[in-house]
Amino acid sequence: MVITVAAAISKDLVRRLGERLDAVNPRFDVVGFVGAATTVLHGDDVLARIGAVSHRLSLALPGHFPAAVRVVVGAAEHQTPPISVWEAVILNHFVETYGIPHVAESLDAMEVLTRHASCELALRPFLAWRDERTWARVEDWARSADPELRRLAATGTRPRLPWGMAVPGLEEQPERSIALLDLMSGDPVPEVRRAVADHLCDIAEDHPDLAVATARRWIGDEGVEAVEIAMHGLRRLAHRGHAGALDVLGFSEEASLEVLRFWCEPCLLGVPGAVELRAELRSTSRAPQRVALDYVVHYATEGEATKQFRWSTLELAPGESTIVRKRHCSGDLRIRARDTGVPRVELMVSGETLAETVLDLGT
Repeated sequence: MVITVAAAISKDLVRRLGERLDAVNPRFDVVGFVGAATTVLHGDDVLARIGAVSHRLSLALPGHFPAAVRVVVGAAEHQTPPISVWEAVILNHFVETYGIPHVAESLDAMEVLTRHASCELALRPFLAWRDERTWARVEDWARSADPELRRLAATGTRPRLPWGMAVPGLEEQPERSIALLDLMSGDPVPEVRRAVADHLCDIAEDHPDLAVATARRWIGDEGVEAVEIAMHGLRRLAHRGHAGALDVLGFSEEASLEVLRFWCEPCLLGVPGAVELRAELRSTSRAPQRVALDYVVHYATEGEATKQFRWSTLELAPGESTIVRKRHCSGDLRIRARDTGVPRVELMVSGETLAETVLDLGT
């Protein structure tokens, strides 16, 4: 049985959240809250469900936000039983929606709530409001001994955060973000390094040369940890053939490579839409080389929709030959081909197209 994300915001979850709030505030009207909140769980839009329950929560909590947020934080910390992620998401939404006039209290609450469900989305309106207290607190988080707060600082300020509201200035003026990431460029925690790398990847979309220069500087200053961040943060630039990114990551800017054969095999595993791409390659270089291998699927729709996929990183000795394989799953490709035509695939090496084939979908 498949349970949708929207179904996770259920009557049972509302009841558990009400009991949790009642446990830390005996004056909380748990019966009224649960009765009202369970009547607004309509449709499959998870954000709508979260917002509806958060609104009912605001009506049930004390009217003065500082008093209300103390109850919210107490509920998050109440460990009998431990709070679930979706309960915490609703509490985060309450702070995000009703806490703007009370910056200090809201940011204090996020420091606790983010340990249960990331407050990266809740932080966005506070950044957009341009209150300097918010950015000062974010800088404190970047220096914190708590890796959850460091990760929040790196993720919550991303220029292109998925699902997050746009924050004016983050895309156009990246210097402040770079200064923030400088504080975490050698972080010892992998989750924080990944968050820094994702942020750098966002910056690279709008300011590629700045992103490359920043990664190069970090590698010189921080070493191994910064190399990991650069590999992930510059991955899109490298696979598009950006010369600076290829150089920083140690790829050959102009790969000396011969494609002996590039083809597709039907994948007889009973998985709809599963095929296997294969490429037989030979290095024509007189020196060892490192190349970034990608493939691009061109769907024969009106306007030809395309999508690029990362395949592999290859280390090749002079004259070395190899066969690489990649299993590709993309829904039921037979149905898509019947409706739109057979997909065409390009093989790209360090951003350059070297060969193409079509997806042999079999019978």
